[in-house]
Amino acid sequence: MVFGVKNKQSPLPRRFAAYFLDVTLALMLAITILLWVYPKFFPQSWEILSGSSGKIGQEFLLHQSDGDRAELLHLFAATQLVIFAILTLYFWLSEVLSGGGSLGKCMFRVRVLDCSSGKRPDSIRLFLRSATSSLCLTVCSPFLFANFICAIFRRDRRCFHDIICGTCVGGD
Repeated sequence: MVFGVKNKQSPLPRRFAAYFLDVTLALMLAITILLWVYPKFFPQSWEILSGSSGKIGQEFLLHQSDGDRAELLHLFAATQLVIFAILTLYFWLSEVLSGGGSLGKCMFRVRVLDCSSGKRPDSIRLFLRSATSSLCLTVCSPFLFANFICAIFRRDRRCFHDIICGTCVGGD
């Protein structure tokens, strides 16, 4: 029993699969939006990227002027901000509209619960949870599922964003 919740905590593999599906869908949406935004709002960066001839990483950056590097850093920062916003909105809206479950959570029969009452969290708590999860994902992007590392070692199997927001993920 997690705090006041009588529902059984959902198994980590099921939660991980739901999270992976949700992140994949949200990132597909983000990429689609970014491919529309880049040419319109960052034409110089888009031109630099379009003419990269398949070069990536350091090789690509070494062949750029200082002005182009600065432009690409602005583009990178804007990209992180857009991805953070889309992830936050995706998780928040889907969990608010479906009663605590995003598309991935609904498919894997898990939902977000308030730990103290066992009921659906209010929309402000869901927003905070979504923003915290999205921040972890965008900041720790090399470790895509860094949120789950905390859950592996905790007895109550709660992720970092659940601990902060007083929520847990329960199953059927």
